[in-house]
Amino acid sequence: MKNELALGVAVSVLIALAMSPSDLRAQDSWSDPFPGVRRLHRRTSNQDVQVLVVDLCASGVSVRATGGGERRRTPSSFGALVGAQAAVNGDFFSFDTYSTDGVSMSGGAAWGGSDHGYVAPVAFGDRRVEMPAHEADGAPEPWMREVVSGHPTILVDGAVRDSDDPLCTNRHPRTALGLSADRRTLFVAVIDGRSSTRIGMRCDEVAVMLRDLGADDVTNMDGGGSSAMWLAGSGVVSHPSDGRERVVANHFAIVATGAGPAAHCPDIAPEGWLDSASCDEIRGWTRDADAPGVSIDAHVYVGGPAGDPLAVGYPLHADRARDDLCAALGHCAHGFALRVPHGFMDGVDRSVFAYGIGASGGVNAQLAGAPQILRCDPPALAHTTASGVRRHVASPEIFAAWKFDWNDVMTIEDALLDAYADGAPLPDAPQLLRTDADPGVYLADGALRRHVPSPDAMDAWNFDWSAITAVDAEAFAALEGGARLDARPWLVRGSGAAVYVIDAAPPQPEVPDAGVQSPRDAATAASATPDRADSRGLVGSCTIAAGASARAPWWMGAAAQLALIARVVRARRVARR
Repeated sequence: MKNELALGVAVSVLIALAMSPSDLRAQDSWSDPFPGVRRLHRRTSNQDVQVLVVDLCASGVSVRATGGGERRRTPSSFGALVGAQAAVNGDFFSFDTYSTDGVSMSGGAAWGGSDHGYVAPVAFGDRRVEMPAHEADGAPEPWMREVVSGHPTILVDGAVRDSDDPLCTNRHPRTALGLSADRRTLFVAVIDGRSSTRIGMRCDEVAVMLRDLGADDVTNMDGGGSSAMWLAGSGVVSHPSDGRERVVANHFAIVATGAGPAAHCPDIAPEGWLDSASCDEIRGWTRDADAPGVSIDAHVYVGGPAGDPLAVGYPLHADRARDDLCAALGHCAHGFALRVPHGFMDGVDRSVFAYGIGASGGVNAQLAGAPQILRCDPPALAHTTASGVRRHVASPEIFAAWKFDWNDVMTIEDALLDAYADGAPLPDAPQLLRTDADPGVYLADGALRRHVPSPDAMDAWNFDWSAITAVDAEAFAALEGGARLDARPWLVRGSGAAVYVIDAAPPQPEVPDAGVQSPRDAATAASATPDRADSRGLVGSCTIAAGASARAPWWMGAAAQLALIARVVRARRVARR
C-alpha cells in the first residue's frame, strides 16, 4: 500500500542514516523445510531476511494465487485454507474493496485490477512461468492459470533497475518474487523493517540480494505492514511491522508435497532407475518426458557423485531396447549398461551414481536407485600363462589410439606378469576389415585376421564402426585366420609403468612331416639349406616370388600388414598371367 508505506518514511530514513545493511551474509542459516524448497534466514545487526528458494521442477511443487472469493485473509489463513506449505502477501490493494491494484488470477479466473502501465504480473501456467517487466502489456493470456502482480520490476535480465519512486528509494519492509533465467527456480523474499534491528531495504538492495542468490528477474510486491511469510508447521517466521499479520487482498502460496507433477516446470527432469551395479555391468534406464520417444544420454559415475574430484565418469547413450520398458513407458530403447572396468575389480567398495541427461540440455537428474555400492574381487585372466602372451602397449599414443581406459588396467603380481611369454607389441592402432563374402568384422593383426565376435565386443574394445575398411575377397583371403578376438581387452600392469594386453597366443606355423628320406634326398636337402650364420642378414626381410605363398610375421603393424596384402595379391595376379 503506497499511502501506508509513506507513513513510515521518516522513521526509516532516520534509522538508515545510522545503520546500513552491510555485512548481510554475517549469519546465514539454510534449511530444507519442504521437498523442493530451501529456506534462507539471514540475520545481521540491522537486517532480518527470509528467502525461499523453490525448485519449480521438483516433484509435487506448484503455486497457488488467491481467487476472487478467497480475498481478505492473512497469509497464514490463506495458506491453511488451500493446504499450502508456504504463503506470503501479494499485490497492493484497496482497504475499501480489497481489490488488487494489478491483475489477480486463480485457476484461470481473473479478478481485481488491470494493467495501467505500472503493473508487473508474475504468471504461472502449465509448464510455463513468465515475469514481464512492469512497462510491458500485463493483460491476462489464455495460458495463465495463477497470477499475482506487483510493481515495479527491480531486476531485468540480471540488471538492477534504477527507480526514483519513493516506494523504492526508501528502506521499508518488503516482499519480492524472483525467477532464475531458466525459469526453473522461484525466489520468494520477505524483508523485515521499521525497527532499529530490522531496517528494511531499498528496491535496489533487494534486487542485488536476490541476484546474488541466482535470480535473473525480480518484482517488488506490496510491503510495509503487509509483508509477512508463513510456513506450515512453523507459523509466521517474519516479523510484521504492525506487530501481527495484516489482512490483505491476495496472497501467493507454495505447494510442495514431494509427489506428483511439477506443474510449472518448463523442462521436466529426466526420470529413470539405476537398476544394478554388479560386477558384470552397471545397468539402468532413463528417459526425458519432454521427448519420450527419444533416447537420451546417461552419465554413470564410479567412486562418488558428479562433481566429486575422485569420481570417474562415463557418458553413455541410453538406447538399448528392453522389453520391460516397452509397456511401462510406451517406448523400448531407453536402457543403458556399462561393463565394469577391470581396474575397479580390486575388492574395494565404490559408490555408483547415475544421471539422466535432458534431451534439450536444460536439466539433468540423479536417477532413482542411486547410489549403489560396487564391490568386485579381481577376476581370473582370460588366458593362462600356457595359452596366452603379453603384448606391450608401447606408448601413451598407442594406448590412446586404441581408446583404452586407464581404469580398465588391472594390477597383477610381477611374478604372474613375468610368467607370460612376450608376444608382439600391440599395433599402433586397430585396423578393422570386412568383405562382401563374409558378414563378420575382423581385426587385421599382423598377417592374421581375427574375428570380432559381437557388437558388444565392438563396444567393449571401443572400436569405431565407421572405421571398418571394405577389402576384396583376395585381400581378405591373404590374411590367415587367427584366434577370435576376446570379448573385451585384458589390460594389465605389474609394479612398473609398462601396460600389456594379455592375448591369445598366435597360431604356430605348420611343420610338414619330412617322412623317411633317402641318403640322396637328405644330402640334397642339406646342400639346399643355408648356413644359419649366412642367413643372419635376412632377419626381418621378406621376399615373395611370383606364385609363392608367404606368411608375414604376425606382429607386423597396420601399415605393413596392408602393404603385405597388396603385395600378395599382385604376386598372385602375376602368376596367373
